[in-house]
Amino acid sequence: KRQDIKIIILNNLKKINPTSFSINAPLLLAEEADPAVFCYLLKYIWEKLGEFPAENEEYFKTLLTLHDVGARRAAVDCLRLDKKGKFDMFLPALIKDSDTIVRETAIEAAQSTKSQEAILSLIELIETAEPKTATLAMNALLTIKGKSAEMIRERINLEEQSERLLIKLRVLAATGDEKDRAFIFSAVEKLRPEIIQPALEDIVRNELKLPPFTREEKSTIEKFINFTTGEIHYTLNAVQLLGDALSQRDDLYRLLLNLLKEKINAQRKLILTGLHLLFPENNVLTLMDNIFSGDVRKKQIAFEVLENVLPIDLKRQILPALDIEPGSGKAAPEKSSYAQVEE
Repeated sequence: KRQDIKIIILNNLKKINPTSFSINAPLLLAEEADPAVFCYLLKYIWEKLGEFPAENEEYFKTLLTLHDVGARRAAVDCLRLDKKGKFDMFLPALIKDSDTIVRETAIEAAQSTKSQEAILSLIELIETAEPKTATLAMNALLTIKGKSAEMIRERINLEEQSERLLIKLRVLAATGDEKDRAFIFSAVEKLRPEIIQPALEDIVRNELKLPPFTREEKSTIEKFINFTTGEIHYTLNAVQLLGDALSQRDDLYRLLLNLLKEKINAQRKLILTGLHLLFPENNVLTLMDNIFSGDVRKKQIAFEVLENVLPIDLKRQILPALDIEPGSGKAAPEKSSYAQVEE
């Protein structure tokens, strides 16, 4: 019946120009009915008029704070329309609501309205919530911007080395200034590749016009690429040794292999990100997307392009590190096997 009532109300409202009739009567009448019906009607009229009907403000505030979860769900859904921030003060509590639907809808509302009031609560969610909710909070902060970088910078601890640190660094990379990006670059050697790589990639993807690098800066990037390449070769050798040592424990070997694959892939992305900085005209990030796309043909073409555009010294060192699959039993070739793959 509740859904039928909502459909009847909407169908009748569609026949009426909201500016030509008093909105007080239908909304005040709905206050005596089900909260979901009231909110459904309110949302329609709010959207059409472009402003909240003031006569219903107090009742709407009670719905946002009621113990009845159904009322909170219906009310928080209306907050997506609150472009003027009239009810911003309720978002911090709703973002931490015990009900998942209320919590996620409040995060989406904060993102939609770019609520500055919600920033601290969203950062706290990143620090405490499960991965799905933490990711929603991150996406909201990336849209809100404002003081997000300033507030999250104070809560970054490089010793943390967790998924939560990864998310914080991505927010800092996307919403911060040059000093924040310099801080992220300086943390490269202190953090695991899988923690720092996404933030570095975000910076490079968003910096459409990078200033020309000095000779010293180019040398630093090349040294970083060389160091990371050496780490990959070291890890590949470790995988070979593990395979020999754990030949009777295939289950344990597979578990360790998957962990090492994650690390190697993050290191490979770091190398490709560095190559993009050195050779932006070759759009190496697009090649990286193709290499990790899961499409064998796209990966093959990407390696062929790298074969053609990289200087010989870099090519001989880097391509084997990008080419060999951990656990394949292959030794590092002098040249990438993708150059010989036929169409």
